[in-house]
Amino acid sequence: MKTANSGYLTRRLVDVAQDVIITEEDCGTVHGIEVSALVEGGETIEPLEERILGRVASEDISSTYGLVGSRKKGQEILVSAGDEI
Repeated sequence: MKTANSGYLTRRLVDVAQDVIITEEDCGTVHGIEVSALVEGGETIEPLEERILGRVASEDISSTYGLVGSRKKGQEILVSAGDEI
């Protein structure tokens, strides 16, 4: 397979995989996935807020978007691990 063809195929597979919707409330993984805003060419295609809506947090999320273990005294936990966002 030529490099251009394999690159195109890889890009198409990634495009399709991003549209997969998990219908289980808890898929059972302990690893989780990191989600960020979808940006293409410097333009935000889909903001983070829309991408995480309905997902379940794999770790506690604090007011500084860090892990609870690294949060400083007085920072508020926004979403607890296992809770739907």
